[in-house]
Amino acid sequence: EVRARKFPVSSRTLRKEAQKQERRDSKLVGIIIRPEHADEILDAFPRGPGERLHALLSGDFIFCDLLTRLIDREGPPISATISTLSLSGKNCEGLALVLKKKPFPLHLIVSDFFRTMNPLIFGTIQNLLDEPFETVRLSNGRTHAKVAIFDYGERCFVIEGSANLRSSNNLEQVFVVDDREVYEFHKAWMEELAALPDK
Repeated sequence: EVRARKFPVSSRTLRKEAQKQERRDSKLVGIIIRPEHADEILDAFPRGPGERLHALLSGDFIFCDLLTRLIDREGPPISATISTLSLSGKNCEGLALVLKKKPFPLHLIVSDFFRTMNPLIFGTIQNLLDEPFETVRLSNGRTHAKVAIFDYGERCFVIEGSANLRSSNNLEQVFVVDDREVYEFHKAWMEELAALPDK
């Protein structure tokens, strides 16, 4: 079982040991990540209006795996909007691969903090998603929300959780519901956030 570890950093030696341990953890996480494990969550997804699912993600797959495998299983949605604090270049590549198969309108919202602190990764996202795909809109704002909404016409999925679109060797939680009213609630604030001018 892999967990993020907290180390005291009062001395240079302890910092170096912590960094070594983090590298060892990263290698181990790479070994235990199995995207196909997301299918167990997808098997329990809501299958009708009002149905809901509460689940824990144990860290053996990445939250973005759940979203890309949902699209592989259900087909491209009419539209999708994802709000996340941050994401990795690798997960961005996963979204790009799904979009290449059959493009659909995707609105991706990341935090201002992420854009400011990770300009190279943000630029990579722009190159991978914003420029090549006419159906993709990339926004940023003061958000810490991790919410993904998918519109499939008569059905919709609202996925709320603790995980960002990047690897995490932590226990994460997710809540999924097929509820048009909840979908429209999230859609409204996401559009409002995206319309705010950059600070």
